[in-house]
Amino acid sequence: MFNLKTTPFKAKALYSAFCLSLAVVVSPLTAATVTADNVIAEPQQERRGHKHRAYKRKSVELSAYFTEANLKFNAVTNPKGIFTSADDDTTTYSDAVARQQLLEICDNNERSRMSYLEAGNPNGDPMILIHGTPTQAFLWRKMLPLLPQDARIIAVDLIGYGRSSKHDMDYTFKQHSAYLTAFIEKLKLDEKPITFVMHDIGSVPGLAYAARNPEKVRGVALFEALYGPVPSFAVMPDAAKYFRSAEGTTAIYEENAFVEQMLFSPSTSDHDFTRKEQRIYRRPFLKEEDRDVLAGVVSQVPVMGGAPDGLGDTNIELLGMNAQYLMTNTTPRLFMYADPGFIMDETEAQGIIQAFNPEGSMTVIPVGHAEHFWPEDIPVELSSYISDWYNSIL
Repeated sequence: MFNLKTTPFKAKALYSAFCLSLAVVVSPLTAATVTADNVIAEPQQERRGHKHRAYKRKSVELSAYFTEANLKFNAVTNPKGIFTSADDDTTTYSDAVARQQLLEICDNNERSRMSYLEAGNPNGDPMILIHGTPTQAFLWRKMLPLLPQDARIIAVDLIGYGRSSKHDMDYTFKQHSAYLTAFIEKLKLDEKPITFVMHDIGSVPGLAYAARNPEKVRGVALFEALYGPVPSFAVMPDAAKYFRSAEGTTAIYEENAFVEQMLFSPSTSDHDFTRKEQRIYRRPFLKEEDRDVLAGVVSQVPVMGGAPDGLGDTNIELLGMNAQYLMTNTTPRLFMYADPGFIMDETEAQGIIQAFNPEGSMTVIPVGHAEHFWPEDIPVELSSYISDWYNSIL
């Protein structure tokens, strides 16, 4: 049994499960001003005292996107549809329930917004920054003015995180992927070549979009990310298995462990979080019911061939597609790893380099000392690495 109050948090072991595959072989905004295309500008009072801030916060309404025609795969009419299961499929591999949850958001006209921060040139080619768990777009704040300002830089709050809407749903990786696709299409970001910068579980929806729309993607940058299913349940660390259990899930809800004992832990970040920063990171998850998206993270990690507990099976197809994309597509990619790192060490990083570098398409940068939350720890260096690589693929 794990006791998170008396035992050092096994966060590194938990997150190591996320990369073993091929490394080894908000509260709604109020009083907002409507601009164009249902894009909502941040209320002026929330920006008071930050007149020279290098970015603006906005949000976009997406519920109307979640129709059967947009979500369900059809070889003829919608070959890029992400949900493939029939309605009567009740196996653990089925994505039918997740699809129905999104359809209900649309059918019930629920308010469903994704919030984001925007910087750079509004007419430039999009650079989309995607955070992981348990963070939000705020993670990238120090990098937004340092990245190439000729790009349209957008840092999203994934659904259920930051100031984006929360819903009564499972927050599967396919649902996150559907939301990202809706976001990109709503803002017409796909009209210009997209560059993704992805951290942690943010790599799942980002790579899923790239795999289904390779012609729309200029490049992908990854660090401390997920690349494919875990090869077997046996190699999944005990901490990860614990958080997939009823007891572990209860601990996430009652103790907000992902925020309090992972994000703010010196084992995952060298950054000394201020009280204001801690308050901002805690804000999306102050209520236990708002932690559904966190409690589901570990249970969404799939195992090749299926897990004994059945959890994550519905995502095998998705992460398998992402891994196949990285192995076979030659879209330029930037892979960065750290010493000591958090998800992987240098040996595991070499496995990623060998598996996902078709025709020399990968730029590899060892960043030196860093833990997991690099945008907090080394924002200047990280911005420089990404900027140099981005300029090299223009």
